[in-house]
Amino acid sequence: MKTLLSISILLILLPLSASAENLKAVENCLLGAGQSAQVAVLSAQPIADSAIYYLQQQQKLTPAFASAELSRGAAISIQCSGREEKALVVSGEFSANYLQGFALRYNSASHELERIDFAERNRPSWVYLNQSGMAVVFQNIGNESSKKYLVYQYISGKGQAEAAYGTNRVPTDSSNIKITLIDAQQ
Repeated sequence: MKTLLSISILLILLPLSASAENLKAVENCLLGAGQSAQVAVLSAQPIADSAIYYLQQQQKLTPAFASAELSRGAAISIQCSGREEKALVVSGEFSANYLQGFALRYNSASHELERIDFAERNRPSWVYLNQSGMAVVFQNIGNESSKKYLVYQYISGKGQAEAAYGTNRVPTDSSNIKITLIDAQQ
C-alpha cells in the first residue's frame, strides 16, 4: 500500500515537474508607479499554434485563468504598456467565443494587484489607471450596444464590476493616466 501511494504521488508530480522545466518566458513586466511588483508571463506545453499560459508573481506560478485547460490560448497579444505606471494586458483566443483576456496592474496606493477579465470581439484600445481603480476601454466594433465604447471597470477595495457598460466618451478624469495600447486594432 505504501509503495502504491509513493508511485501515485510520483505519477502526479512528474507531469508537473516536466511542464515546469519546459516553461518559456514570454514577457516580464514591472507593475506599479514605482515599478515595484514584478509579474512574468510564461508558456508551456505548446500544441500547434497554442500553449498554456502562466503568471509568475513572487515565485508563485499560477495559470493565467482558473485552470491550465482554460489558460490554453492562441493568437496571443501580451503587452507591458504605460509610461509612469505599467499595466500588463493579455488577450487572445482562449476558451470564450470572443477574444478573451485580462489587464493586470499593481495599485501603489492600495498596495494590491487589480485584475480585469474581459471577453470582446476585438482587443482593448485603452487602459485607464488611477488611485481608485482602473478601466479597460474597447471600441464597440461589434455593436453590442448603441454606445461607441465598452468599459470594464475595477474599483479598488471592491473588485471588478459585474458587467461592462457602454459610453459615447472615453473617461476624461484628469487624474487618470491614459495608456494607449499599441495593437488595439488587431
